[in-house]
Amino acid sequence: MPEAKKPPARAAARPTSLKLAWAGLNCVAIEQRRTLGRQTIGQGSGASGLELSLGAESVEAATLVVEVEEEEPPPPPVYNEESIAELNLENRAARTSGDVRFRRLVCCGADGRTQWSFVRGQPIRIAAEYEVLQDVSGLAMVLRLLAPNDTADLIVTDFIREITSAPVSKGMRGSATFVIDSSLFRSTTLSIYASLVDADNAVGFDVVDQNVSLPQITIRAEREGYLAGAVSIDCTFSATPPHVVPVVPGDASPASHA
Repeated sequence: MPEAKKPPARAAARPTSLKLAWAGLNCVAIEQRRTLGRQTIGQGSGASGLELSLGAESVEAATLVVEVEEEEPPPPPVYNEESIAELNLENRAARTSGDVRFRRLVCCGADGRTQWSFVRGQPIRIAAEYEVLQDVSGLAMVLRLLAPNDTADLIVTDFIREITSAPVSKGMRGSATFVIDSSLFRSTTLSIYASLVDADNAVGFDVVDQNVSLPQITIRAEREGYLAGAVSIDCTFSATPPHVVPVVPGDASPASHA
């Protein structure tokens, strides 16, 4: 026997009106905050007018702390008297061509041993070794002695000596030595600047100074008294010994009334 069909469901009737005796609405203030720790928002280029996004919206200004940090310079290289060939090549290449390179630079005493402190009168030997990395037309060495100063080192003297005016081929090596008479100096401290250049001193091949942390030379005078300055310079001097000036009648000079 066939199943009887169910009558279709009637749609719920929507009320057209509703009588209420009372209605209320409750509101609660909600603060949603998030604390952000240390955030890096960007890196400056040194130019003025830099603007950087904080990377967040609705920042509470009273709680915002902005710190600007300077990048710490790399530590200075450690001087090695056995070899400076690989020390701070970036700085040296930025200042010179790099066609010839210092392999070693050391200060020695008369016996050839490493020595950076001298008594006035002892010879100062500054010895360098170099290697030619590219063919060059000639070669010379510049040695500069400087007196350290709070603002800028003062140049005491320059030496330039030609090693060869002939072409020098890649792969060659050599050495050069300056011998300086320390009796010309008073008690002082000297910094070294050394460079390898072409024979005309027009092109620099390599330079070493504080970029490889060269030690300073100290010279001590055994007897000096109150004399100041870094060097002693000869001069001629003459003076009249003190004597009594005779009184001449009618002489109105101050000496006649002494």
